[in-house]
Amino acid sequence: MCGVFVFLTHQAPTTPEFRPPTAIRVTLYPGDGIGETDCEPVDIPPERLDLASRLLTPSKYFRGGVHEFITRVVAEAVVTHADGSQTSVLVQAHG
Repeated sequence: MCGVFVFLTHQAPTTPEFRPPTAIRVTLYPGDGIGETDCEPVDIPPERLDLASRLLTPSKYFRGGVHEFITRVVAEAVVTHADGSQTSVLVQAHG
């Protein structure tokens, strides 16, 4: 019984469902040659929403959270869904 409890507490949570977008707005964060003036929010064109959504959809749960000193956050994408709700996705540079 104790072994089952330990096993279940060490499993990663399931990956959240990422519903289809109706709009995506991306904002770059300044740093490494990107200045404040280059960081204006950009709306993804409707014909590119499917591609952008696939690039933003998590394939697995990332345990440990955001470690800015290891993989810094380079952008934030705000995804709007058909029901009007929004999901914010942090984009990290990973080599």
